[in-house]
Amino acid sequence: MFTIKYGGLRLIPTISAMRELMQEGKTLYSVLTILEEGCNAPRRRKEGTIEKWLNKGNKTYNVVVVKDLTMISMKMSG
Repeated sequence: MFTIKYGGLRLIPTISAMRELMQEGKTLYSVLTILEEGCNAPRRRKEGTIEKWLNKGNKTYNVVVVKDLTMISMKMSG
């Protein structure tokens, strides 16, 4: 399940992010698409944190990725 990579590191969702993904009917592949096609969020984050936004219809998907030494964890909200 956790074989999807971004920037060479595995994407591992938090429990709350996984719940949000299921509620939206999205998968980690959807998250990867947002990371690759989305634009950078206008606010600044700490070093090692990436935030991307993607507009689809009248929804904006927001993915926040935090780089860890061994993994990338992410949070998604739609």
